Amino acid sequence: IDLSAFQGGDLVSREHLFFKLDEDRVVVIDNKSANGTKLNGEWLKPNEAYPITHGDELTLGVMKIQIELLTNPYD
Repeated sequence: IDLSAFQGGDLVSREHLFFKLDEDRVVVIDNKSANGTKLNGEWLKPNEAYPITHGDELTLGVMKIQIELLTNPYD
């Protein structure tokens, strides 16, 4: 994904982080990114899973992402 329009540019790699389902929660994991990742202003340790909730903010370089989690309508 080209993130240059969102100020991602050279500070965010294609493998910067990933999201994962961990039982009934969603977690984010920084994939040893060169510029790091913040969750609600706090630096994430690489390769550690951090639970995320609706409204959380991720910062990748200078790009900020607001998390919007939706419930599964088929549950």
